[in-house]
Amino acid sequence: MAERAEARTGEVVEQRNLEAVPRGNDAIKEPPDLKVVHAIDHTADRVKDVMDGDFYKNSDAFVSGLPKVNGAVDFSKLQKIGSGGTHDIYQDPNNPKFVVKINRGHLEADANTFSRVQGFIDRKDSENKTLYGAFGSDNCARERMVVAKGAFSPKRRLFGPREAKVQDVLLIVQEKNEALAQKDVVDFGFDYNQQLRSGLQRRINRDEAFKEKVIEFLLRFRDYFNQTGNFIDLIGSKNVVFYKDANGVWQYKIGSVLKGDTRDKFLQSYLEMMRNPKSFKAGPNIGTFNNGISAIKAVNEMGMRLGIGTVLYIPVNDTGLNSGR
Repeated sequence: MAERAEARTGEVVEQRNLEAVPRGNDAIKEPPDLKVVHAIDHTADRVKDVMDGDFYKNSDAFVSGLPKVNGAVDFSKLQKIGSGGTHDIYQDPNNPKFVVKINRGHLEADANTFSRVQGFIDRKDSENKTLYGAFGSDNCARERMVVAKGAFSPKRRLFGPREAKVQDVLLIVQEKNEALAQKDVVDFGFDYNQQLRSGLQRRINRDEAFKEKVIEFLLRFRDYFNQTGNFIDLIGSKNVVFYKDANGVWQYKIGSVLKGDTRDKFLQSYLEMMRNPKSFKAGPNIGTFNNGISAIKAVNEMGMRLGIGTVLYIPVNDTGLNSGR
């Protein structure tokens, strides 16, 4: 039976009995107006993000201060600290507060690409600002894109000898995620089978403070998804981590989580799959569909178990949700 409780801000919310909460696919059918009311106030976060010019000033100074050769960023003087599916990650030993990411695919781009890139940068910056406003800028390792000069070999590999070819390159400049250096870090996410990361459920069951922070994160995710229709990537490793701050209080930090998967793209792929499942599974949109399925099922199941209801509302039926792969 549902009970009434006072939220921290004084707003009345519904506190559900977990045994009475519907599980699984019922979560997907729950309409937005039946979601549990909550009392998170994002106003201060959004004001802080809009007013915070230090991030842009400091990131500009960071790029300007990177070691150069022939006016181009000298990557031979930077430390390569990581490499993902598409990006290489570097840091400047003299300014470790930021990292530089570069998409290896962009190294083959011609000059005309960068003459048209400003619109793309503006769109990505706008998407990131919305993300930071929804989750709070302190909870995000903020990033922005800039076009800079880079030094390349004839094979277009990054390095810094003086005879290197100089060309425009699109850099992602991101605040270094100091949370990853903490001792007690929890990688929050799941795999393509909707299985939570190892130990995550045990932590939720045993640590009430951790559980409350996870609920806060999911409520913000729900607001953000309703506002934008954007998924955030919880499959990639350490895209979202939970950690204890200097006072021993659980916090979370969000990294590069916007990969272009959206509610509209998912619904389009869903309709394609329903019309012709066989050809769809061999087509280019199966990845978008499977990413969406994994997020919807895993996040909504967690929301149900935590008593906050549906997190990602998608108006599709059970048959479609079980037809991927």
